[in-house]
Amino acid sequence: MKIRFIQIFVLTAIIIASYSFYFYNTGIKLNKNASGENKIANQIATTTETKEGAKNEQDTTDKTISVVKEQSKIETKEIPKTQPKEIITTQPLKGSVEENNAILTAMGVIEETNRQRQLNGLPSLVYNEKLSLAAQNKVNDMFNLQYFAHESPTGAGPADLANDVDYKYLMVGENLALGNYESDKILVDAWMNSPGHRANILNPKYTEIGVSVKSGMYEGYNTWLSVQEFGRPESDCPIPDKNLEQEILSGKGVAEQLKNQVSTLYEEINAMWPKSGSVYQEKVSTYNILVEQYNRLVESLKSLIANYNNQVSLYNQCI
Repeated sequence: MKIRFIQIFVLTAIIIASYSFYFYNTGIKLNKNASGENKIANQIATTTETKEGAKNEQDTTDKTISVVKEQSKIETKEIPKTQPKEIITTQPLKGSVEENNAILTAMGVIEETNRQRQLNGLPSLVYNEKLSLAAQNKVNDMFNLQYFAHESPTGAGPADLANDVDYKYLMVGENLALGNYESDKILVDAWMNSPGHRANILNPKYTEIGVSVKSGMYEGYNTWLSVQEFGRPESDCPIPDKNLEQEILSGKGVAEQLKNQVSTLYEEINAMWPKSGSVYQEKVSTYNILVEQYNRLVESLKSLIANYNNQVSLYNQCI
């Protein structure tokens, strides 16, 4: 019995010890796991906070910086500072100075000139009072200074004659004749038989004419001096709008200033760290507003420049 009791006691002690050992070890393991889980949980929480924090920061800072458009690549076509002006002359025509019953008239010469143009499929030239005055001035100058040439002893030529009477032109030409031609037709026929003078009379670019004929003493002979002044007025070809040109130049200046401001602000934004906070956001907002203004201005300039260039092209084709 005693032995039985001892066996039961020992068995009970072993069982109690085993359970105690089990629970003791289990408690330690749970604590470790709990501690480990807490540590992982803390890491996860920290990571989550960091990611969410980064996301919040990104939401705060990720304002897209607009791309700056380059200033319009279309360039304005330049009109020459001095309009291209064509001046056509040829060797003056000398005829007989023998006295006869020659009678020449300015209007008769114009009629014969236009008849020759019509025969060659060209439109008639329109009488122009300023060109007629220039022709009269030329005749009087040749008699007064006793010369027979397109350029006077003082160096004045057809262009000067046109300028003196305020004839705005794209091109002018001049035919001269000295001699006692018996009629307007005979005079014009003589010019038509001279290649250079014929080319002037039949030049398709001319639209206007002025003529002067006068008899007087030249180098001791009583003779006639005849002058044809041909012209094409500046108004034939509409000059590109000067106001539009000025608007473009002014706009390009403003665009260049805006572009410089945008570039400076862009560098400032790139250099900022951290890319967050009210100051950063304010700079980004200002930058985007400036870029939008710049881009709108460039698009407007493109339209203006296209219009201006079209005017220049039409002008160049006309002249």
